[in-house]
Amino acid sequence: MTPKTIVNRQGPFVLPNRSAKAAAYVQAAQAKYGDQYTFWAKVDEAGQVSLAQVLRVVEFVEDVCKEVALTHIRRTDPNAALGDHVVNPLDPQEVLPSAPNTAGALSNVTLTLA
Repeated sequence: MTPKTIVNRQGPFVLPNRSAKAAAYVQAAQAKYGDQYTFWAKVDEAGQVSLAQVLRVVEFVEDVCKEVALTHIRRTDPNAALGDHVVNPLDPQEVLPSAPNTAGALSNVTLTLA
């Protein structure tokens, strides 16, 4: 996974109740990349799918599957802060090729903590 990185400061992170279709994309991403990663999916009213890997910005990385170092993120975003979340967009068609081509742009991601 080497997609563009977006730092989201709207966090903290939670996976709210999601549709069966969004859950299928998360499960497919876990099957492809591993369930040790955190994935987020959303299907909007028009059927557009947004899918991403989510990492928490920390000072010292203890879990490379769920965290990223602040010093690393500041190379691309000098305003990044501890506790932010990094959203690495994924191509839904690469994760679940059998689904209709309904990939949407990833924007205004709101992540909240459970």
